[in-house]
Amino acid sequence: MTFKRGIIVGLPVCLGYIPIAIAYGLLGISFNIPPYIILLLSVIVFAGASQFIGIGLIGVGASPFEIIFTTFMVNIRHLLMSASLEKRVDKDTPILYRILISFGITDETFSLLSFQKDEKLNYKFILGVNIIAYSSWVLGTMIGISVGNIIPESLALAMNFSLYAMFIALLVPAAKKSLKITSIAILSAGIHILIRFIFTLISIGWSIVISTIIASAAGVFLFDGENHNEE
Repeated sequence: MTFKRGIIVGLPVCLGYIPIAIAYGLLGISFNIPPYIILLLSVIVFAGASQFIGIGLIGVGASPFEIIFTTFMVNIRHLLMSASLEKRVDKDTPILYRILISFGITDETFSLLSFQKDEKLNYKFILGVNIIAYSSWVLGTMIGISVGNIIPESLALAMNFSLYAMFIALLVPAAKKSLKITSIAILSAGIHILIRFIFTLISIGWSIVISTIIASAAGVFLFDGENHNEE
């Protein structure tokens, strides 16, 4: 399992990332966010869902803490994915390469690597998959930024809908499989709406943070022990 093989295997992810990254770049431009910030998020963060959320929060003037906390909550699943994948990485893999591998893990690359038949995965192969995915995301972002400065303002503003489309694309497949997720999502949305109507001085960012914490806590109490009952 070579680095070149990893690049070849990762090509489908590459082709899927470019149009989404273009939409992300266009969305950032529609919020009048400086292009270097939009690009830096792709270079440093490299996490589609949290970048869409982060760019939206920046666009509405949320505080740094609100942005960091919200994106952390979205990305916390990456800790589990990295821990799961670590078991399949060769034990003699240098620590530097382990860090690079963990940085490049996304939902799509994790799924791709998880379905590999080999019990142990060579770090060069994983880096090949991650690098082609990462490169396509950064490239797509650059294209989106470049096109965003050319296309009409009305079309750029229409890209705001890509933010909601991204959320729906993440939520619907999971909600179909779990009543818990559906219930918590509806509860979180309801709390957010109530906060926005009743406590008008609270910013959108804080409203999202508060509704996420309350809905998550409610989910723990409401569904506590349900798995044991099902067994």
